[in-house]
Parts: sequence; structure tokens; C-alpha cells
Amino acid sequence: PAAPTFRAMRAGAAGIVLGSTWMLAFIAYPYMGSAKPVAVASGSNAGTAALFYFPLLRGLAGIDEARIVTWVAVTPFLLGVVAAAIALLVLALRRSDAKLIFLSLATLAFFVTHVASRFGLPEVVEVRRNASWFAMMVAVLLAACANELVRLLARAPQRLARIQLRPAYAAMLVLLVLWAWHVPVVSAREMRDKLLNYSGYGATAYAVLSIQRHVEPFSWTLVTYGQEYPMVLGRGFHLAAAEFLDRYDPAAAQLTVPTRYVFIAVEKNPHHFQINSWSERFTRVDLEQRLQTWCFLYQLNHRDMRVFQDDENVRVYVIERSDTEIERAIHRIAQGDLR
Repeated sequence: PAAPTFRAMRAGAAGIVLGSTWMLAFIAYPYMGSAKPVAVASGSNAGTAALFYFPLLRGLAGIDEARIVTWVAVTPFLLGVVAAAIALLVLALRRSDAKLIFLSLATLAFFVTHVASRFGLPEVVEVRRNASWFAMMVAVLLAACANELVRLLARAPQRLARIQLRPAYAAMLVLLVLWAWHVPVVSAREMRDKLLNYSGYGATAYAVLSIQRHVEPFSWTLVTYGQEYPMVLGRGFHLAAAEFLDRYDPAAAQLTVPTRYVFIAVEKNPHHFQINSWSERFTRVDLEQRLQTWCFLYQLNHRDMRVFQDDENVRVYVIERSDTEIERAIHRIAQGDLR
């Protein structure tokens, strides 16, 4: 069985290299705009790209950075996939089937990478990049398992005919499938908080979900430090706090944001996560303090702001305008007045 395993590993490595355009580009152009060695390269080059996609290399390169855990749900369905991969691996080793060996080992490798950040394991590939590859591998694995199941059933029709499936067993089987599809292994509340809180406070994420459910799409703008931007795409508009503070004056007669609702998330206790491109001018603490001051000043000059959501860490304000005010804002923007 060892020979087919190594053949499968070699074939998989060759396929990754040949099927990846950016890997071929890095092989052909090892410095990509920088003549520095990979370990100390900076800017847009092969070294920084490798460090970005493969977090394990950061420690080997001597880069010391704060570790941000990416929380993922370990569901019964996911554990079932792992069990199926192990069963298929055992079957493939008995047959010396190199293709199934590679399929099983690749699925298990992607699973380990998927949960690496959460359990403190070496993170070979960045978890969110790995997720798309893992999903495709799961689809292939399930297809292979279905094929093996069909072959097994075709070989034993008479044995299956003698099996009597009692109603109670059938009901238990249905319940097991439903449970595996919906119920996570860990505490639902704890996991929900951590899934929504991988880089910021979960209260802001809850506010975005509430806005998406109750407010008309593209009729609202959200102002946050920045991490909620992916949640807003395709549903509304997002402004980073630094840009919002530089562009809009709280004492102006009208806020020229051309949406009916403007939600502003202010962190009472600023999160430790820091975006370096903004830290040169303002730290996250500075931005949140300025954002809170902006809201206080706006309330002194206007009467259309109220608290949308509030907890011990985050307060979300909402500004609601009339159709006339929105038309005036659009008219001022058309004239080039963005303030």
C-alpha cells in the first residue's frame, strides 16, 4: 500500500503546481518586484504572498504577530465526512487504489487545516482560503462514497432483502440525519458568539444581521472600524470610521450620505485588533473616541439620531432621514459638495 500512497502524493503535488497560475508565476519570477531574499522581502513579492497564504511560514521567518483565532463550527456532518474519509482510506489501502488514497488523505489534510486555528495547531494554509478547497474536496469524497455504497448494495441484494427495517429504527435514522444536519457539537450560543466575533465584537455583527432582516436592501449605510465590510457587500453600503470622520462634519446642516438610514457602530471598549494602514495616523482607540464625540456633537445639532442597539462593549446609533433630506443630499453630492 505504501507505493500507491506515495504515487498519489506525488500526483497531487504535481497537480497543485501545474494547476496554480500564481505558483507558476512565483517560480518564474521569484522576487516579483523585489530583489530581497524571500524571508525578508517586503511589499508585493513572492515572499509576502507566501507568508500571507501559508501562516506556518511566518513563525519560521521570525515574524512575531498577534494571533487571531478563526473560529469554525465542528458539526456532526463534518465529523461524518471525517469518518467517511477514514473508512474510504481503509478500503483504498486494501485495494491499493491510489486515487482513493489521495482523495481520502487530501480530505483529512483539508479538515486538519480547517480546524487548525481554532485548536492551536500549525496553520499551513490560511483557514478561510482553505475552506473553499475543503468544500470541493468534500463534494468529491461524498460522490466517491456514494459510488462505493452503490457497488456494495449491488453485490448483496439477497442479504439486504432479508433485513427488516422496523418503524422505530427508521424514525431513529431520520432523527439522526436531521440532528447531524442542524445541530452543532458544541454549545450553540458559545459557538454563535465566536463565529461572529473572529476579529471584532459580536454585537456589531448581530446589528448587521438585524439590519439585513428588517431594513430594505441598499437603503442603509454602516459605519464601523472596518471588519464588518464583507457582511455588508450586496446588501447595503459601508464606510470605514477613519474615512467617515474625515469626510463628514457633525455640525453641518445635513449629512450628505445618500441613504435613508445611517448606522454608526461605536466601541465603548475598543477591540485590540488593529489595522496597520490606519495606525500611523490614529489608533483604534483614537478612532472610536472620535467617533463617539462625533455622535454626541451630531445629537446636539440634529434630532434624527437614536440608539439602535447597545451593550457593554458596543453602541450602534441610527440616523433616519426623510425622502426630502435624501434628495437634498443627492443634489449636494451631484454639485460636488460631499460634506
